[in-house]
Amino acid sequence: MTIKELATKLDDYSGTLSMEVEKLQIERTRGTLGPDEQLDLVGDLREAVMATLIRPWRVKTFWGTSLGLLFLAASLFLP
Repeated sequence: MTIKELATKLDDYSGTLSMEVEKLQIERTRGTLGPDEQLDLVGDLREAVMATLIRPWRVKTFWGTSLGLLFLAASLFLP
């Protein structure tokens, strides 16, 4: 998976990640690509991954573990 494909997959309705990747590709062809812009893109991609992939699984894991412990505790009180 390329960075452009990842940005397209994670992009919201505004399309900012895809536009930023295209801008960086244009700057790379011109030879004016700076490390600051690359780090900004990596930070934006990290935030998008956290928001769309990691946080939902954290919530599901929390609730699943909580319910499992609740049922385990309830089963200890059954004769």
